[in-house]
Amino acid sequence: MKSKTSDLQSFLNDLRNLRLIFFRRWPFAVLAFTLVTGLVGAYTYVKGVTYESSGKILLEREKSTASLVETEIGELTAIGGNDPMATEVEIVRSIPIVQQVVNVMDLRDDDGVLLKPENLVKKRLKIEKVRGTDLLKISFTSDSPDEAADFVNRLMAIYLQNAIVADRQKANELRQFVSQQLPQMALAVRQAEESLRRFQEANKLVNADTEAKLLTEGLDEIQRKSSATRIELNKAQARYATLQQQSGFTAEQAVTVDALSQSPGVSDVAEALQVAEKQLLLARNHYEELHPKVLDLKEQVAKLGALLDTRAAQVSGVQRSVTAVQTQVKGVRQDLLSELVKIQAIKVELERQSRSLEAERQHYEQKLQNLPRLQKTQRELQRRIEAAQATYATLLKKQQEIQVTANQQGSNGRIIEYAKASDKFLLKPIALKIILGILLGGMAAIGVVLLLELRDQSVKTVQEAKTLFNSTLLGVIPLVEKGGSSALLCSNIDPHDLRSPVNMLPHYPVGEAYRMLQSNLRFMHTDLRLKTLVVTSSIAGEGKSTTVANLATSMAQQGHRVLIIDADLRHPTQHLIWESSNLAGLSDLIIDSVDLRIAIKKELDNLHVLTAGAIPPEPSALLDSERMSALVERFAQTYDYVLIDTPPLLATSESRSLCKMADGVILTVRPRVLRRSSAIAAKELLEQINLAILGIVANGVTLKDEPHSYFHYDDKYYYRSPVSMQEKRPQPKKHTQTV
Repeated sequence: MKSKTSDLQSFLNDLRNLRLIFFRRWPFAVLAFTLVTGLVGAYTYVKGVTYESSGKILLEREKSTASLVETEIGELTAIGGNDPMATEVEIVRSIPIVQQVVNVMDLRDDDGVLLKPENLVKKRLKIEKVRGTDLLKISFTSDSPDEAADFVNRLMAIYLQNAIVADRQKANELRQFVSQQLPQMALAVRQAEESLRRFQEANKLVNADTEAKLLTEGLDEIQRKSSATRIELNKAQARYATLQQQSGFTAEQAVTVDALSQSPGVSDVAEALQVAEKQLLLARNHYEELHPKVLDLKEQVAKLGALLDTRAAQVSGVQRSVTAVQTQVKGVRQDLLSELVKIQAIKVELERQSRSLEAERQHYEQKLQNLPRLQKTQRELQRRIEAAQATYATLLKKQQEIQVTANQQGSNGRIIEYAKASDKFLLKPIALKIILGILLGGMAAIGVVLLLELRDQSVKTVQEAKTLFNSTLLGVIPLVEKGGSSALLCSNIDPHDLRSPVNMLPHYPVGEAYRMLQSNLRFMHTDLRLKTLVVTSSIAGEGKSTTVANLATSMAQQGHRVLIIDADLRHPTQHLIWESSNLAGLSDLIIDSVDLRIAIKKELDNLHVLTAGAIPPEPSALLDSERMSALVERFAQTYDYVLIDTPPLLATSESRSLCKMADGVILTVRPRVLRRSSAIAAKELLEQINLAILGIVANGVTLKDEPHSYFHYDDKYYYRSPVSMQEKRPQPKKHTQTV
């Protein structure tokens, strides 16, 4: 299921990059295009020619008639702002009208069957608007010029006749509608007016805007009066407090004393009481308390006091004890008491006015709060009345206009130009058929290209390789060939230089590509030091050995001590790349038949190479041995990086053992060489041995075939001249060195 999903994704990617696919399959595409286009041209030649006739109709507006929405019955109108002419076009080309023309002209096919109007409308009838006018141009094509002209003239006549019938029917329908709606609209007007009247009576509201103005002015006046009243009340309260302090009486007491002092009966008794009290005081000074004279005076004082209380109660209406002094207030003090009584009365009146104004203010504020709601309701009722009245007036106006329209005999159009038989055949259908042939030829070419591309199972692009292996892309190595047309190449490059461009062509973009690979690998796992790396591929021919040599060179140029181990004991390559001896190498070290210092050779500064050595009868037994594992561990302690060149994963079993000895695995992939089936098998093999690769290196990539820009270069940063390259190219050192 996963393989089918990958196939579908690959197919979609190929569709998006049809231009690149066409470049690979262009001869087959040209053949298919030529064949299909030629067949369509031959069919066009055999089919024959056609004739076309045209007529014109003017669509007019009838100014004497109108409808309910201020448009004319017969006038070209549209709903929602659409073009009314487009509606008339659809009416003219409608199936019922075309069917009437077919029936009248008795149009039949070769078998004697009436022609279908759907086919005529779709293939032979054309109706278009004349730009900037109210004209419709009607055209019809036929093998006979007379038939084409007759068809157009009959179609225009039937359309106009149907328009007259439709206008009359519409007028009758509108007349019935208006007759039904007039009584209802009259009732609606009366009901709306009655609703407004009841609302105004219930809320005592004539005009909400005027009411709002009056309430606002009244509220301002109340607030002004309330402020003045509070000022006067504060003055009265202050004067009252002053008078109360000066007189020593409250307002109630002052009223009582003033009333008593004004009563003659109370004054006489009060004077007699004062005389008796004086006499009692003198008698006590001369006599004992039980003396008859003292007792008589005391009795007299008591009687006079009781009489004074009785008369005071009669005068003031309050039952209380009153002294003689209180009944005899004279002079300034009496004036103070009188003023105190007046101020008390004024204060009481001001307090009453203040409470009354406050209540009136609250009433006005409440009415102002309710006024917006009342205004909204009143406006809604008024709008209802206006809408009902406007509709009623419109109905009354249109009723007479509809009566006139129903009796009219004309239509909304007339024929301006009748169709005539033409003696010239049409070139446009022939041109359209040629264009159709070109389109079909293009589709056939695309189909052939897609078919061939789907049958080709090779991995074609870097993106496809990434998708298949679902792994990180560590680097992209562009294709470098002697005599190639790429901008990366130069015609006089030494073929040997192409094996190790990092060393031999350091100033070419391909060398920079390997250095970018080394940089990406170094920064990929910052928390894990990768010392032993296995570089392998799915099948042979993907450039893994070249990748090992150039990656090791890039690391050595960065100052790292690097060792290359050629572990491909079946087809060793490293000794060819470095032009070194292969008499002693890895196989000899494993069986301990050669000294380590002889087997390892120094090729460049910081770079040593351990070639494969003699080819053994059983390479897998040697590479899967404990001796091999011990050598790898020893080399990892001596060098900064150990790069192992292994056989392809699907070719032998040695790569699996070597991968488990390394810190990481790099998989080399070469587009156009690796097949999809091989890639899938290699991925499944890695999953079976539970081995995750660090990433893939796309090798030998043709940049112009890639839909994505994985590699960029600028002429200003590279030496393009072969002379400067030769001057700067480092020379390898061909001697062994003790490790």
